[in-house]
Order: sequence, then structure tokens, then C-alpha cells
Amino acid sequence: MATDSPFRPDVVRGKAALVTGGGSGICFEIAAQLARHGASVAIMGRRREVLDKAVAALRSEGLRAVGFQGDVRKQEDAARVLASTVEHFGRLDILVNGAAGNFLASPEDLTPKGFRTVLDIDTVGTYTMSYEALKYLKKGGPGKGPSTGGLIINISATLHYTASWYQIHVSAAKAGVDSITRSLALEWGTDYDIRVNGIAPGPIGGTPGLRKLAPDEMAKGSRETMPLFKLGETRDIAMAALYLASDAGKYVNGTTLVVDGGLWLSHPRHIPKEEVKDLSKAVEQKPAGQRHASSFHPLVLRRNDWEEAMATESPFRPDVVRGKAALVTGGGSGICFEIAAQLARHGASVAIMGRRREVLDKAVAALRSEGLRAVGFQGDVRKQEDAARVLASTVEHFGRLDILVNGAAGNFLASPEDLTPKGFRTVLDIDTVGTYTMSYEALKYLKKGGPGRGPSTGGLIINISATLQYTASWYQIHLSAAKAGVDSITRSLALEWGTDYDIRVNGIAPGPIGGTPGLSKLAPEEMVKGLRETMPLFKLGEKRDIAMAALYLASDAGKYVNGATLVVDGGLWLSQPRHIPKEEVKGLSKVIEQKVRASGIGVPSSKL
Repeated sequence: MATDSPFRPDVVRGKAALVTGGGSGICFEIAAQLARHGASVAIMGRRREVLDKAVAALRSEGLRAVGFQGDVRKQEDAARVLASTVEHFGRLDILVNGAAGNFLASPEDLTPKGFRTVLDIDTVGTYTMSYEALKYLKKGGPGKGPSTGGLIINISATLHYTASWYQIHVSAAKAGVDSITRSLALEWGTDYDIRVNGIAPGPIGGTPGLRKLAPDEMAKGSRETMPLFKLGETRDIAMAALYLASDAGKYVNGTTLVVDGGLWLSHPRHIPKEEVKDLSKAVEQKPAGQRHASSFHPLVLRRNDWEEAMATESPFRPDVVRGKAALVTGGGSGICFEIAAQLARHGASVAIMGRRREVLDKAVAALRSEGLRAVGFQGDVRKQEDAARVLASTVEHFGRLDILVNGAAGNFLASPEDLTPKGFRTVLDIDTVGTYTMSYEALKYLKKGGPGRGPSTGGLIINISATLQYTASWYQIHLSAAKAGVDSITRSLALEWGTDYDIRVNGIAPGPIGGTPGLSKLAPEEMVKGLRETMPLFKLGEKRDIAMAALYLASDAGKYVNGATLVVDGGLWLSQPRHIPKEEVKGLSKVIEQKVRASGIGVPSSKL
């Protein structure tokens, strides 16, 4: 049955989707939620009775659904099912690659045939379905305009992010799926305007996969080690798919969104917290020369100019965060002003914090002119006393604090040889230490049992990061170090405060966003023009794209997302220059194949 959704009921109306493995479990729920929100849905599976039952369930709700029998391992089945879907609905906008196979096996008991079977379903099946779907999803395809492509969502896992016992086969398979996601996001985003993203579920209750892989005793033990102390629901994964499929996620490309409550980054707590406190005191009492100095550092982008943002139609319900109170640092301009505005437009009471009174006053006046509940507090995130005062004032004003957005930042261009340690430290003090300081002082308000909150429900921290540190960026050694620290803070607090205080902690990593002080300062117009030409989606992001990501995380749709940093950059961070034109690649491949065949050594058994 449909339940109250954070999204508008028509958020994907007019779109057609095909979901492989959609007969049961997570993928059935994805199909159901897409259909409940306006899409026409086809599901594909190997077993006719499962398909028929699933389609009947969807149609009993008055939803538009059809089922096609097929095996993703067979290219002819993939081609037939995709063609049938387009024939039935007249178009294809969304492909969800969810078909998967798994079982428990130690490597010494797993034959190469068994290993290959899982890769054939998960990895090769994902590629095969995507390959055959290209003609329908690309811009100019059936029912599509000349500049608008579709979306592929690949269902992955978190097992391969570290290592998992008895899962060498599915770990390798899902690592391949994640790589496919990144590669297609780059190549097909660039050439065909197709966005490609992934979702990596953690353990999800009530699914065939969990029952097969984790008996009740194991699932109970797993819950006890999870930061949020609970299994996820199939709906959590479906809400992630809706976010990616809706206009809210239109600038997300090449990202695999982890929805696991923070489990993948969890480690056993070997020392009780009280013992840690005693140990810390003992270390502190040692002579200074025997102690190691430590420091934390932050990074953020400074907003200088303010722009009034007009409300546009949102994919979310207008009351999706009603009753919540938020504090946004750096909220006087740019990305963080838009985050504050969208939270307020969707029902939240919002406080913004910044160093300059005139910027704050102008931003608050703009929000109030829309009839929104907003207040501004002057303060510097580098000063602990300012952090404590602003947080206390926010709670005094609204009676509670549910959401802290750490967005204050500073940046500039500088080569390492021209950047003094003082300049380097300044950025870390704002971004990294500022993020930690605000979070540290907010704990008492955000933890379960805090002001205005029940004994088992904590709040949310969103840390604004960047993508510069994921590879390496010229003249950005200071910001890259600072944001790497922010990402690490996100993971650490998600683990520790998720476990102890039911506080979710997530990040958002924006790419280049048009109309922001950060972009105008760091990239002149000529650079921006060149940048657009190398981006998979050929466009800059909008401030609204980042605000929609924040709304997703703050709403019930993102309630099982913890410890994740959501990259919203159109796929730019994973982009590489295309050194060889596509036509030359085809010709080169044929030449190489002919040479190999002529040599008589290593003759390929299949053609490209």
C-alpha cells in the first residue's frame, strides 16, 4: 500500500521505467514507488509466477504496470524486453538494473563457475541491459527531445567497500557495477545526455536477500553494531531512486548513493566510552614532551554576493520538513542561502549564521518577504564562544534544533610555493575546525532527548564538502585538505553519534555551481566556458540542485542515509579528457584485432 511520501504524487508523471528484478524485494518497491508517483512501469524477471503476482499487486492499486519475462544474462532477452517496454509505453526514461544473484560461500568452496554466475547476472547483466537500452534512453530517442536523455540506476551494495566474509563473488560483481556507473556517467553523459547513478543498500529488512544471507540471529547481531540500531526498509531504497529520478536529482551523475544507516563505515567499539575518557585523562597528564600534538582543519567557500532566489516548483511536498528547525552557517548568500530558503519554503523554521551583519540582514529580509520564518545571528565558526551563542540563540528562538548545515567556508587560488602556513591554516580553521566546532556545540540540542525531541529520535548534520580532494586540483591544496577533513568528520560522527545519540551525519559535495561567489572568484568566465565543454552534462549546476539534495537528506526520504557524502556535480569529478575521437577508437580497435589475428598468437574468441 502507498504510504505518505515526501515527494509530490506526480513527481515522475509521464515517465516510463523498466526495473529488472522488479518482481520482489527492493526492486518491487522501487517499481511500486515510481508507479505511485506517476510513472508507467515495466518489470522484468525470470519467473513468470513472480512477475504475474507483482504486476497484479501494482494494478490492484490502479497503477500502470506490465511484466516481461527474461534473463539479463541473455542479450536477446534484454533486447526483446526493452523493445516490448517501449512498444507498450512509447518511450523509456528510466532503467533500473536491479537483477542480482547471491549466496554465502568461502573462496575455497566456490568454484569458478559459481563465481562467474554472479558476475554474469550482476555485472554483465547490468552492462547488457544498459547497452541495449542506449537507443531508447539517449537524447532524441523515442519520445525524447533532441537535448534530453534518460536515466540509468544501478543497484549496487556496500560489501566491497571494505571486505566481507563469504562474499568474494558479489563483492567483485558489485565493484564492477560501481565502475560501470562511473564509466557510463562519463561517456554517455557526455555523448547522449544520459545520467547514470547507483544506489548501494545496506541490510534491508523483509527482503529475500536478507533472509537468505542473514538468519534472524545474524540480523539481530547486525542491528546491535549499526549506528542507527535498525535495519533499513525497502522504501528507503525506493525513496533514493525517486530522488535520483526526479528533478531534485537532475545534476547528480556518476554517484553511488549509499543507503545503509552508516553500517559500512562501522567498526566494533573495543573500548567502552567511560574507559576512553579515563585513558584520555591519563594521556593528558603525561609530560608535554611525551605527548603528540594534534590538530583538526576545515574548508568552505566564502559567499560575498547575495542573490534573491525565487521559488520554483519543487519535487517535494511543500510541508516535507514542517515543524523542524534548522541552522545554516554561511547562509547569507550563495549555495547556503538557497539551502536555507528551500528548507524554509518546505516548512522549516530557519536560522542563518554569518560574519557580516549587512549580508545577514539582507538575506533574512528576503526570506521574510516570502512569509518564511527566518532569523539571522552574527558569528564566526572559528570561535567556539560564537558557535555556542548562536546555537543557544537558535534553540531559544525556535524551541528546538533538528538540522545543522555546516556551510561556512573560505577559499582562494594559490600554488603551494606561494601559500604560507598561515594562509593554509585559515582555510582549515573555517572549513574543517569550524565544521567540528559547530557540530561539537550542537550535540546537546541534536541528540535524542534534546530540546523538543523524543527519547529515541535525534537530529541531522549536513556538512557541505567539495569534489576537489577526490583526485587533485591545481592551486587548491588548502581547500582540498580542508574538505578531506570535512568528509572524514562526516564519517566519524555518523558512526559515533549515530550509534550513541541517533544523530545522522551526511555530506553534500557540490561541483561548480553557476551564479555563486565561489565560482566567480575561482573561475573567470573564459575558464567556466572551457569547463562546460569538458563536463559530461555540458552545464554548470544550480544552487537549487544542492538545496534539493539537502531536502532529500532532511526529509523522511533520506532517513536511512548516514555517513554518506552525496556528490552533486553532473559527473565532473570523474571526467577525463577524450584524447581520441570516438570514430578513431573504432578504427583503432579493428586494426589491433587484425594484427593479433595475423600474428596467430592469442587470437580473440570474440569481437569488440
